[in-house]
Amino acid sequence: MKIVIKDKKERKNVVLYFPLSFIKMPFVIKKLNSSNNINLPEKNKELLNNIYKVLKRFVKENGHFNLVEINENLC
Repeated sequence: MKIVIKDKKERKNVVLYFPLSFIKMPFVIKKLNSSNNINLPEKNKELLNNIYKVLKRFVKENGHFNLVEINENLC
């Protein structure tokens, strides 16, 4: 997964790469739990594992993708 920021004026691009395994990292689960008022760690782990499997299958079938692409067109 990538976050791409394109600046046509300066002809510079910033690309941030995130591996799919980023989803399953403990601090992501911790942040997800803290963003909810309800602490459901087992449910969140199960949900993230399912999301990981779906994304992995998607990448296998379609190739890597841009998670977010930002085009900066400021005057």
